Formats: sequence, structure tokens, C-alpha cells
Amino acid sequence: MAKWVYLFSEGNANMRELLGGKGANLAEMTSLGLPVPQGFTITTEACTQYYEDGREINDEIQGQINEYIVKMEEITGKKFGDQENPLLVSVRSGARASMPGMMDTILNLGLNETVVNVIAEKSGNARWAWDCYRRFIQMYSDVVMEVGKKYFEELIDKMKADRGVQQDVDLTADDLKAVFCDELIAQELDETNAYIPIPEEIVDFYKMYRPSPLVRAYCLEKKLQTPAKIYYKFEGNNTSGSHKLNSAIAQAYYAKKQGLKGVTTETGAGQWGTALSMACSYFGLDCQVYMVKVSYEQKPFRREVMRTYGAKVTPSPSTTTEVGKKILAEHPGTTGSLGCAISEAVEAESRQEGYRYVLGSVLNQVLLHQTVIGLETKAALEKYDIVPDIIIGCAGGGSNLGGLISPFAGEMLRGEHDYQIIAVEPASCPSLTRGVFAYDFCDTGKVCPLAKMYTLGSGFIPSANHAGGLRYHGMSPVVSQLYHDGIIEARSVEQTSVFEAAEQFARVEGILPAPESSHAIRVAIDEALKCKETGEEKTIVFGLTGTGYFDMVAYEKFNNGEMTDYIPTDEDLKPGFDGIPKFPGNEF
Repeated sequence: MAKWVYLFSEGNANMRELLGGKGANLAEMTSLGLPVPQGFTITTEACTQYYEDGREINDEIQGQINEYIVKMEEITGKKFGDQENPLLVSVRSGARASMPGMMDTILNLGLNETVVNVIAEKSGNARWAWDCYRRFIQMYSDVVMEVGKKYFEELIDKMKADRGVQQDVDLTADDLKAVFCDELIAQELDETNAYIPIPEEIVDFYKMYRPSPLVRAYCLEKKLQTPAKIYYKFEGNNTSGSHKLNSAIAQAYYAKKQGLKGVTTETGAGQWGTALSMACSYFGLDCQVYMVKVSYEQKPFRREVMRTYGAKVTPSPSTTTEVGKKILAEHPGTTGSLGCAISEAVEAESRQEGYRYVLGSVLNQVLLHQTVIGLETKAALEKYDIVPDIIIGCAGGGSNLGGLISPFAGEMLRGEHDYQIIAVEPASCPSLTRGVFAYDFCDTGKVCPLAKMYTLGSGFIPSANHAGGLRYHGMSPVVSQLYHDGIIEARSVEQTSVFEAAEQFARVEGILPAPESSHAIRVAIDEALKCKETGEEKTIVFGLTGTGYFDMVAYEKFNNGEMTDYIPTDEDLKPGFDGIPKFPGNEF
């Protein structure tokens, strides 16, 4: 087996061809007993092999790198990611001959949202720790991902202007921290714990409306004359009228616990904004909501519920933020999108001390809070020895779907059971069925981090006639990965067929469903009718995410025959795809 990696103590100055100029010199200084921080060099031959293997690090080289990382941990007495004594490493390229214009060093590899707090505590200098982390992200993005420094400098310059300071050193630790609450960041990045305990304060709140009912749709089955058994998990039995309250109360709790004054957020159809305004009222927090303009205008009663709970509601895009002004200048008359509203909410948070931004979908932390839906569903089914064949959920950003399917998808991943899981999205905003799997911005203003997801491009704005919610340009990274790996499937449906299914359901089951939920109803009915044709007695479970009593403008258009279907053409989608960041490894 070839040797691809050498400790500094294993080389000398004569090994320049193998270790490169820097590696050989570091090895020589180490052999002379100079106080050189210990490290290792990946050989020039490994670099050549990397290119011969089509820009892939082969298993043998990667195995040796991993082995030498462990050796470094043993030598230093530190470990990557350790919360007591974390190891930080600097990385630099080196050639056989020194050349001008070589790529920069990447300092502080090993820092993350958890470790930075450890470093801040041990050093007693939080501002320095967070600045180190900021510079690591900037260097990694520039050198490895080829996302230029200018984007980060623009953000820092904007923050300095907002804070009224001239120099980077004048920014405080709070200025340099992330836009999310500390505990939510920890949950977002947690890759160790399968279960995270629910704080007692949140459990007490849940008791007002949880567990939510799992209902058998006997009347719908009879109407369809199907042998299928249909169940729905109803999340509309709370004041917000949707599942969104499950995460809103958790995020508000952690914001209050951190001592914050308030939070900013976005909302599309209004369910998330309503839930968060209710949660913030409960904990005494200020709540500022940027609502997609078309929904702000179409759903005035949803807006007024938010205001009743004390929230400030602004139609997005607006003239109250710089990013809003920019979007309006580029797209005059736009009806907005969730991506626009996210950008404005993040900017608003950055300008107010004691505020953090919270998001109602997409993120891992949100799906974590929503798993209460799936866990309750699975427990109820098991109590009566019911095993579902098909599990269906509507998909916008992925919070409800991810929460509903998580326990079942876990069984599939562990090889314990097999289910048919269907994500249903609108044909006018088809991120899964027609999007690309790539790193993309989570917002239109491109101020949030990149996420690996199925996306239509952060600049995509749904058609103004889109009435059914689920209007986000991307999809939860967790849901995206499950779809990419073939664990779940996806379907897109036109909105007239969605509202047809909604009214069919309402007339026999006695619940007026939200347009978002009605996407799942549409496919549940379709699957039940297939069973009618085949005679199969399949068990179908779908998520009824909320009620539609504030969506009567959309129902009115459907009942008046004024609702139309819009399916974007490939040409319509192209500008969004063109705006997805281009860098090595992000091809699609």
C-alpha cells in the first residue's frame, strides 16, 4: 500500500518532491527541535492521484487521512468537535516549488456552532471566538467552495453601516453570532442524539391541544365506495388552525430562555405567522412578521389574527428593508414569495439588538419539533394494530411532511419495514418533481446560508394565481435527501383538482381543509380510487395540516369558476436555475 500521508516528524528537507516545499521545511524544522505545532502533510502524489481519479479522493487516501487525524488527536490530546478540549487545525496547500498566487490558508478547521461557544468560554473572549469562526467560514467558502470573499465583505460592511461603526473590531460578539437562537442552532447541527427531550414548559403548552386526533374517514370511504381504509392526522384543533404551533411554541420558548426581546419571521399563507404570534404572546415576546404580499392581500382575516396576538405584520416585499427595495426595483409589481419574506425578516433581525430570526419550515430543528405528529400517529396506529401501506403529506418547505413521516422513514432506513410515502406539491411550484438537487440560497436576497436541497432557484417566484400555499422555492434538506435516495416519492397536482378534492372532503367529513392540506387529500382520494379498481384493502394515512376558514377568497374563486391552473414551462423555470450558485461540486 502506498504511503500518502506523513507526520511532520516523519519527513525532512530532502523530501521536497514528495512533501512539497512547505511540508519538507516543516518536517526539517521539526527534526531540528524547533517548536513547530504538530501536523501532517498529504503528499504531492496524493494530489496527482486525486486528478487521475476524476477529482475524487479515493478510499485508500481518505483512510490514511482519517488515520492521521486520529494520530493528531492523540499527539495533541484534543479531539475534533469535543466540547471540553476541541482540536482546531489550519490547512494550506503546498507545491514542490513555491509559486506566487497560491491559495490562502484555511484557519480554525474544527470550529462549528457548538465548538465556538467552547472556545469563547475557555478564552474569555467571545468576540474573538466568533470572529475566528466568521473568518473560517469566509476562508473555506472562498478557497474550497469558490464563493468569493466579496459576498462576505459586503455583509460585514452592511452590518458595520447598520451598527454605525467603521472597523471590523468595533463589531461585538452578538453582531458576529448567527441569526438563530443558540439552542436552536445546537438542535440544527445535532448529529448524535436521536431524541431530544421536550422541556416541561413546552409540554405544558402542548397539553392544550395535544395529542391531536387520528381520525378514520368512514364517510369519505363510503362516498368513494372504496375498500381502502383512510385515516387522517388532524392538526387544525388549535387557535392557529395548523401544525405550525408545534414548532412556534418551541422556538418562542428558546428565544425567551435566551433573554431575547423578540423575533422576526416570514409567513406565506399565514399559518406560521399566526402560530408564532400566538406563541410570542404566550411568552411575552415581540413578534414581527413579513407576510407574502399576495397572501397579505387575499387573507386579511389571517393578518388580523396575527395582529390580535400583538404581532406587527408587513407585506413583503416592502420598502422597510434594503433587500425589499432591491427586489421591488428588480421586479416591479411582484406579489412576493417566501424567499423574499425570509430575506426581509433576516435583515430586520440584524438591525435590532436582542432579536433573532426564526423560520417555520425547511430547517432540521423545525422538522425535529414536528416529529411529534409522526410519533403520535405511529403510537395511535400501533395501539390498534394498524399498519399503514401508504403515507401522504403535502410538501412546501417540508415541515409537516417531515414530521409526519420521520418515524416511518426511520423504519425504512433501518430495514425494519417498507411503506409507500408520497410527498404532494403544487404543479405551479414543483421543487421536488422539477427542481434540481443542489446547494442554493434559502432566500431571494441571498443573505442566508446555502442548503443542499431540491430547488427551483432562490429567485423563483410562483405565479400570482397560485392560491394553495406551499410556495417555497426549495425543500427541506432532510426531505430532499430522502427523495434523492428513493425513500419517498413525489407528485405534483394542479390547484383546481386540489380544491375539488377539498370540497369533496368537506362535504362528507365536516372539516373545511386548508388548501395546503388539500394537496394530500387529492392524492389520498386518488389512491383510494385505485384500490376501488383493484379491490385492494390498503390502509392510507395522510396529514390534515390545518383548516381553511381564512382561505375563503381562494374557495370563492374556485366556486365561481374563476380559478385556473398554471404550470410553469421549462423557460419559466430557467431564470431560477441560472441563479443557483456555480462552484465545483454544485453541478446539476
